[in-house]
Amino acid sequence: ATPNETWPTQRGFERFYGFLEGETSYFFPARILHNNMVAPIDEYPPDYYATDDWTDKAMSFVRTVRNDDAAQPFFLYLAYNAVHGPLQAKDCDLAKYRGRYDAGWDAIRAARLAKQKAMGLVPADAQLSPRDPSVPAWEDVPAEQRELFVRHMETYAAMLDCVDQNVGRLVAQIDAMGELENTIFVFSSDNGGTSSGGPAGAIHFNRRFAGLSPLPVDHDVGMREHIGTGRVSALYPMGWGQVSNTPFPSFKTYTGGGGRRVCMIVSWPKEIADRDAVRTQFTHVTDVMPTLLDLAGVPALTTSHGKPAMPIQGVSFAPSL
Repeated sequence: ATPNETWPTQRGFERFYGFLEGETSYFFPARILHNNMVAPIDEYPPDYYATDDWTDKAMSFVRTVRNDDAAQPFFLYLAYNAVHGPLQAKDCDLAKYRGRYDAGWDAIRAARLAKQKAMGLVPADAQLSPRDPSVPAWEDVPAEQRELFVRHMETYAAMLDCVDQNVGRLVAQIDAMGELENTIFVFSSDNGGTSSGGPAGAIHFNRRFAGLSPLPVDHDVGMREHIGTGRVSALYPMGWGQVSNTPFPSFKTYTGGGGRRVCMIVSWPKEIADRDAVRTQFTHVTDVMPTLLDLAGVPALTTSHGKPAMPIQGVSFAPSL
């Protein structure tokens, strides 16, 4: 009922499918919008999962563009809500990760840094930041709580695995269209891992949105089998957020490295010759748009809706590609 001038199709996108709230269920998302209308969805099929749905629509949008014009370039912004809470995953993906995190966050964090060094992603002399004071040492976590905590991270991994599968589906379609070589892919994340779940995480994290106090960890222990399902709105303990932010300290919403430094992968087979190379230049999110305009040879807008356009902040990082 309020003005929608900030919605995607008022901001330059020709089509939009998704949700505008901060988070939603992966099995039965509320208020999906199609362009400017609430999508007429009465129920979801038993095998519905949001990550698959976003990809289906994205692939459909690309096919529509190509069916309308064989040569028209397209800009697709595929913004998966995974791995944002609530932690919910498909059974087939969850099964792959049972037991994978039993070693705990301290050992896995150290192993992750070693692998990052071996891959050349961080300097060889990089040091692991100290464990956050609010994160207990894994060896001090009671056994029954360990079983609870690993379920959170198994679900997180399963959700990310599903994203990987779906990115692969999109890449395969563009390859089948014969356009993979001249398509620019930019893959990144909006922020680092979060500490919002606190030291023990939460099975019903959405209680906080209703002004309710968190449930005791003993309650969550008894409900651990529901983590990953649509019955709960789980969020992982902050110890796993620190694993995701390896080797940096701090978390999402904070200015420490763990909150603001994330991965970024750029692929453009036709123009980037040294594939798989690691770049060390520091790039900011505001640099993405001027870079894409630069690579596409498109000038920035000077006016928008009859008014002077806001100047674009950031600079092109095309030279580093």
